[in-house]
Amino acid sequence: MKVGISWVERTAAALEGQPLEVVTGDAEPPEDIAELQSVGAAIDVRAADLGCATAELNRAIATAVVNLESDDPVVSLFLRLVQANAGGVSE
Repeated sequence: MKVGISWVERTAAALEGQPLEVVTGDAEPPEDIAELQSVGAAIDVRAADLGCATAELNRAIATAVVNLESDDPVVSLFLRLVQANAGGVSE
């Protein structure tokens, strides 16, 4: 779970100042964000290999990062997506 939390924090930092199209996939991500996307996919694969319940893991990560906020609209959207995909963590 610590790896997932770190990934969310690192991705949020990397998205600071990026255009919305980077999150939506309508623009090619910068190299650092593309690398983080690969890491995220690898985390998902490894969790599945270890038999982790993805929904449960995502909920735990979302709960751990629920207090992360940003004034940057792109980062804020990313954080909301993480929380929404983790089973409905909300305000």
